[in-house]
Amino acid sequence: MAVKKPKRIKKKYTKSVIVKLTLFICSAVFAVSIVQMQVKLNDLRGQQDDLQQQIDAYQTANEQLQMEVNQPVDNAFIAQLAHDKLQYALPQEIIFYNNLYN
Repeated sequence: MAVKKPKRIKKKYTKSVIVKLTLFICSAVFAVSIVQMQVKLNDLRGQQDDLQQQIDAYQTANEQLQMEVNQPVDNAFIAQLAHDKLQYALPQEIIFYNNLYN
């Protein structure tokens, strides 16, 4: 009569190794996915900061445009608009041109 206990121990040992190997592989996959998610999260936070800066710039520009729209249209406003946008000058103004850097 042969004793079959060593085979059971061998099967249990094999099952134990398979379970440990499976857990190790799963843990490695989870660790890699967590690192990838952290990297992606950092990239998205950087994009969020850039977009927030753009939003702030657009809001500032929008406020300036709203102030221009809310100004009353009178002769002083028209003169300022002609001077700033169309580069007109009053007759008593002296305009200097600097062509050294062109």
